[in-house]
Amino acid sequence: MTAQDAIPVRNDVIVSSRQACLELLARTLEAQVRPDPKSVIKKTVVPEISIIRSNQATVPKAQLSRPAVWITLQGATRVIRRKQESSYGSGEAFLLTVDSGCSCTIHAGSAGNSYLGLCIELDYAYSREIADRLGLLRKPEGSSDQSDISVLDLSLPLLQCLLRAISLLERPEALKILRQSLLREFSYWLLSGTGGRQLAQRLVTAGQGIRASDAVQHLHANYSNPVCIDDLADLVCMSPATLHRQFKLLTSLSPHQYLKRLRLLEARRLLFGGKTNVKSVAFQVGYLSASHFSREYARLYGQPPGQKETTRASDRTYRDQRQNEVTA
Repeated sequence: MTAQDAIPVRNDVIVSSRQACLELLARTLEAQVRPDPKSVIKKTVVPEISIIRSNQATVPKAQLSRPAVWITLQGATRVIRRKQESSYGSGEAFLLTVDSGCSCTIHAGSAGNSYLGLCIELDYAYSREIADRLGLLRKPEGSSDQSDISVLDLSLPLLQCLLRAISLLERPEALKILRQSLLREFSYWLLSGTGGRQLAQRLVTAGQGIRASDAVQHLHANYSNPVCIDDLADLVCMSPATLHRQFKLLTSLSPHQYLKRLRLLEARRLLFGGKTNVKSVAFQVGYLSASHFSREYARLYGQPPGQKETTRASDRTYRDQRQNEVTA
């Protein structure tokens, strides 16, 4: 059966069942991407869509310049954000933004199944336009919408849209014409679902302070080098005080705190990946003192970087660590 013949069958299968759609998405991704321990997050021909796949527990490195929806299709995703821990299983999703400052750990599924997930970056312009047309940017008087958006609403129409996009990854001639419409449709179903108003407000807030976002991207690209905040402010055409204020509005952290968090997250990823020389890791991520690095690492994660548990990437070790891990 050709890919062209398969698409209508896929749509027929998912019309009546959200669970069938999730399973079909997982099977489609498994057929397209093989596990690669060196490249857990794989960009697709659609720049906004990345596929996450791994056979073992690991800390994937995601660099985002825009808000994104992270969807777990198989396995589990553990997220530590500002001292709070959340777990997302199959069919659950959360909003990941450049300001989240979170650490994500992925775990393979049961019965030897790989971890499978998707990361879809959202376009500010599309999101704002759709939110405005849906009336989500004007909060009604007396509104008491307290919908929980820690877990995003993945409706059947949204999953159908996503499955169509994934099914077209091997048909670039079609994607050239349909890519923008599929991404707009995805944003529409996301914002029109439960918690859409709160989600729209989050996205609009994330879209403010573009120059502060440029500073965030610069730190991502240069975290291992010495960074002078005055120079960073000049780079994005802001005063140091304004940069500090806008940066903190965007990330809830100062530039120095954010840089430290970036370095420690990268160090943790290297240690989980098998690096054992703590001093080498410290210098690689930008620290000039290994002892200073060890103190800050222990303060964030609750244990020194040289402990055996830190570098053992197995589900059992992660479960044992959950009782002791401390974040700042």
